[in-house]
Amino acid sequence: MAWHTCDSSQTSLCSIVKLIYRFFPCLLSKAREHRWLSLEADLRKAKKFSDYDAAAKARDGLLQMEMDAVASVLAANQAFYRCFSERDAIGMAQLWEPNGWATCTHPGQQPLYGFEVD
Repeated sequence: MAWHTCDSSQTSLCSIVKLIYRFFPCLLSKAREHRWLSLEADLRKAKKFSDYDAAAKARDGLLQMEMDAVASVLAANQAFYRCFSERDAIGMAQLWEPNGWATCTHPGQQPLYGFEVD
C-alpha cells in the first residue's frame, strides 16, 4: 500500500492514521484508501485556490476517517479483552488477525508473532 505525503498542518493526524492502518490494515479497504487520497487531494486543491469552505469540508472528512479508525481499534481491543477475561478462546481467535504479522506484546517479555498458539 502506498502512503501519501502529508502537509505540515496534518502531520499529527497523518501519523496517527498511518500507525493505525499499519497495525490494522484490515481497516483500510481500497475504498477507504481511495476516499483518504481523494480528500487529501481536495484539501490541497482547496488550499491552493483559497477555497476555505472546500478545505474545511475535506479536513472534516479526514478527521472523521481518523475518528472512525480509532473507534474501530478501540472496539476491537475492548472485545478482545472481554473475551480474554471470560476465557473465551473461540471469541479471541475470531478477533485475532490470522496472519503471520500479527503481534502480541506483553511488558517484560518477547513479542509473540503469528496466529498459532503453542
